[in-house]
Amino acid sequence: MHSNFQRLNMRLNTDIQIRKNLKFGFDMLFKNDGNNEPPQQWGWLARYPHNLAGKNEDGTWGVGWDGQNGWASMVDGGKTYTKNNEVTANMKLDWAAVKGLNIGFQVAPNKAISHYKRFNKHVDLYYPDGTIINPTDFKATLTEKYSKYVTNNYKLLVNYDTNIESHSIGLLGGWEAIDYRSEWIQGYREQYPLENYEVLNVGSPINQQATGSAAEWSLMSYFGRLNYNYKEKYLLEANLRIDGSSRFAEDFKFGVFPSF
Repeated sequence: MHSNFQRLNMRLNTDIQIRKNLKFGFDMLFKNDGNNEPPQQWGWLARYPHNLAGKNEDGTWGVGWDGQNGWASMVDGGKTYTKNNEVTANMKLDWAAVKGLNIGFQVAPNKAISHYKRFNKHVDLYYPDGTIINPTDFKATLTEKYSKYVTNNYKLLVNYDTNIESHSIGLLGGWEAIDYRSEWIQGYREQYPLENYEVLNVGSPINQQATGSAAEWSLMSYFGRLNYNYKEKYLLEANLRIDGSSRFAEDFKFGVFPSF
């Protein structure tokens, strides 16, 4: 409620037959969403004691509950902004090289950027006689954060099927790689002398905070499969995977996983 949430989605799907045995596909998805909501949510009002004045008769904000007035914070206490942008693409190339042999290559990048801003304003609260209970020279605090996430996915798939008299043979081989990186920075300042300037540099450098971090990892896999069929009576399937991860120690990055 009162989040002012908005979302925009756009999608593009394209398939191109370059040649009789060569096809290219390109898909893209763009997402944009954001909200603008008060720092105090309306659910707080459900447990607000009814014998305490949220507002005084003269229109000023009352003392609230134990010196905290959630109604006042919801109306005049600032805003929390969130803005997200994300783009996902998927590019595919399928090639029927010769009879029974198909080769496919796929690249799928994803990038997301997020902006978060929380600007808390000080709200003056008064007793019914007009006496202020929380005087201060400082009007607001600001927390602002930028985040970025990037994921890339690559895949190569080779498939070959053939029949030799009563024998049917199917071979599949592939390679897949995924890399991911995220990073974020965040700043905080308080003791704002003015309540309508939502910029970090306007706040006091006293107690300012600057933080940030980053993370990255990658995966790589090789896989293959053999299918053998003799007169639909005798069947054999053998699989092999070799999976590697950057999260493992140098001498243990890859593992081999056969199955029959």
